[in-house]
Amino acid sequence: MGITEEQWLAIKQSYPIGYKFSAKVCMTKLFGIFVTIERSHPGCLGLIEIVRSSRFRDLTRDLPFDYSKRPQVGTEIYCIVCSYRDRNKQLGLGWLNSI
Repeated sequence: MGITEEQWLAIKQSYPIGYKFSAKVCMTKLFGIFVTIERSHPGCLGLIEIVRSSRFRDLTRDLPFDYSKRPQVGTEIYCIVCSYRDRNKQLGLGWLNSI
């Protein structure tokens, strides 16, 4: 069960480009980490990729290649919305030190 177009539009309104928030890491992959957005938008994920977005590059941190140095599953981290991945209905995120 995926996110409907109506739900995706609501998520984009709730999380505009540049919006900063905290989220929990729910999965790690070779190419990045996924975070859950919040309970009001179940099923919505944000992705922080190893390669940082050029947008907000001065604010965001590099995601380490070494898994042991990445935020672990269950860890709460700070994020910024850098883009929308309309095809997958995901937020493209950057990793912040603080809000």
